[in-house]
Amino acid sequence: MLTEHEQSTKLRRTFENRVSRSAFKKVDDELRVIGKFAQITILDTGGIDVWIRTPDLVPMGTRKLNNICTAVSTALPEAQIQILDGEAWFQTEYLPDSLFKVLGVRRKAVLTEEHKKAMAERLKAARGE
Repeated sequence: MLTEHEQSTKLRRTFENRVSRSAFKKVDDELRVIGKFAQITILDTGGIDVWIRTPDLVPMGTRKLNNICTAVSTALPEAQIQILDGEAWFQTEYLPDSLFKVLGVRRKAVLTEEHKKAMAERLKAARGE
């Protein structure tokens, strides 16, 4: 069984280059990746556990839940989705980037070289260089 520190370190390493820093939140003394429609955590076996539910833990509408489950089934045909009343969950070994938008998880911003140069020039201008 992973300790709390090992679990949070493994979660950060798995998702650090894929999701925003603001997506990492501590819930029930456990670090999770929180989205508008999901909470994601790492299992002791190294798998990924995804709980589809709103952050305030209010049951989700049937249509929204079915739409999310359909998108997950399309992206991960091998995932066995367990649908309950107003929520669902599944476990997988890998979570594709295409599902982050469906689950409402904020992605990490990716800056192009042009954008980095423009930001550096604005910084130089602001400093008066």
